[in-house]
Amino acid sequence: MRQILKLSDDIVVTSTAGLGGHFSEAAIDMPTGDVVSESPVEIKLPNDGLLNANRMKSEQNGDLITFTGEVEVTLNPEQLHPTPEEAPAPPTVGATRVVRRETGQPSPPEISPPGVRN
Repeated sequence: MRQILKLSDDIVVTSTAGLGGHFSEAAIDMPTGDVVSESPVEIKLPNDGLLNANRMKSEQNGDLITFTGEVEVTLNPEQLHPTPEEAPAPPTVGATRVVRRETGQPSPPEISPPGVRN
């Protein structure tokens, strides 16, 4: 027996990755977690980008999302070319990169003398 949860009327979804979605309807396959919307969807991307499509399907726990039917994406120039402050620093030979959990920003590389591993 398939277990499908059907949602309708002004559905709002947000993710920890900074995405937000507005749907007028969606069906969720409860055992698999797959989500399908046969109606227009609007997805807000980080940095004020926007994606509109007539249909959306999310599979593999959201790892694969397919948009179809008059897909339109609006990106800001900052999204295409990050400012020097936002761009990641190139890796340094013999360095270990650590990302700060609280900010998500890289910390300065820890340099080890040749032949010594961190």
